[in-house]
Amino acid sequence: MNPNVRAQNLIGLMEELVDLLERENALLERPRARELGPVVEEKQALFKLYEEQIHAIAEEGSAFGAALEPDLRERLRATGERFDDLARINERKLKVMTASSQHIVDRIADA
Repeated sequence: MNPNVRAQNLIGLMEELVDLLERENALLERPRARELGPVVEEKQALFKLYEEQIHAIAEEGSAFGAALEPDLRERLRATGERFDDLARINERKLKVMTASSQHIVDRIADA
């Protein structure tokens, strides 16, 4: 696949993941968010596609980056930074939620 087309696809996928992570992060702020299940399922599906894209790009090696148009390279970089920032926030929120849930389970078990 043409590197510019592959980059466009990856940018689109990362933009979907950014939107999804923003929704999930907002849901994680609310206790017992019932809408979380479908968001998690969608996230898993999108991350699978993302991993496939990254794997295909890695197989191309440095040829991928070298063949990109400069403006596309910049969009890819900026989208990647936004995606990474939101993924880190999401990871922290999930850890807090998991720790809180474990604390509740421990208190129930100790009662």
